[in-house]
Formats: sequence, structure tokens, C-alpha cells
Amino acid sequence: MQRWLYLHGFNSSAQSHKAQQLQHWQRQQPHIEVFTPSLDDDPALVQQALPKLCHNIDGIIGSSLGGFYALYCHAKWQIPAVLVNPALNPHELLKSRLGPQKHYYSDHTWALTADHLAHWQTMAAELAPDRRCLLLMQTGDEVIDAAFTVARLAGIRQIVEAGGNHSFVGFERYFSIIEQHFHQ
Repeated sequence: MQRWLYLHGFNSSAQSHKAQQLQHWQRQQPHIEVFTPSLDDDPALVQQALPKLCHNIDGIIGSSLGGFYALYCHAKWQIPAVLVNPALNPHELLKSRLGPQKHYYSDHTWALTADHLAHWQTMAAELAPDRRCLLLMQTGDEVIDAAFTVARLAGIRQIVEAGGNHSFVGFERYFSIIEQHFHQ
């Protein structure tokens, strides 16, 4: 049995479209179990939770901020990772969003602070991509700078599609490629 972990993005949750797509697909894959936890808003609490979440996991898929966390887990525990339109620099990317936040899939509100940015910056220093990482990037992403991401992850396997958007249009087309990546 393969055990995969899916980590969602900023202000998202286990109810995200990609998480639901993975859950639906895995029901037809008796040899794969996908865990889709809802992560805390506070990066310090996420960092504390990651060792337990990553225990006995064969592969991590992370989207946007979840891609940042997936790369962090890869660096810490050498777990193969798939990074979907990853936010590699959330401490810079989210500076303009400081203040009140609301989750996309619930009424939950919280405040993004400078302490959160500082914590992501500290975590970013530990990121170490290698051949056991796969980038899935769409150049039409309106949030993540695709050129920066592709250049920053130049040493890993990359699938870069023209067009698309931050939600990664057609994500389900890559499930078999993800499975192959985790079997290498």
C-alpha cells in the first residue's frame, strides 16, 4: 500500500478541488491511500505537525504554499515530492496580504502577520530540491511567477505547460505520472 500526503495552499483546506480530485481517484486505486489534512494557518504550527503527518508517507504532493511545505518535508525526510505551482518564497509572495484573511472553503478568519512571514523565511533556508522532486507548473499561473519557479528548480524534473492558471487546470491528467514518480 502506497501512502501519499496532499498539502493544500494558502487559505485553502482538505476541501480544495485538487484534494477532492485525489480522494476520488484514489478510491479506484486499491494500492494507494491519500491523506488530505487541513493545515493550520500558522506556519510554526504546520512545521510542528509535519513530522507526524510525514511519518510512513511514500510521497508528498503540495500545491502553492503546500508545495513549499512539501519541499521542506522532502529536505527534512527525503520523501519524494511533487510540487504543483509551488510558492517557493511565501515570505515575499504574501507580504502584500498582511492582515485579515478568510479561508476559501469556510467562514474561518484569521490574521496574517509579519511573524508568519519571518517563519516562512526561516523554513525557506532549508529547502533542498533534488531529482526526487517533480515540478508541475502552468505558465498562466496568476499568483506564482512561473519563470522564477522554473529557474529556481532547474535541477529537478519539470513538466511546464503553457497557459493554465494557479488552480492547475487538468490536474487529474497527471495522477499516473505522479504515481510513476513515487515508484522511482
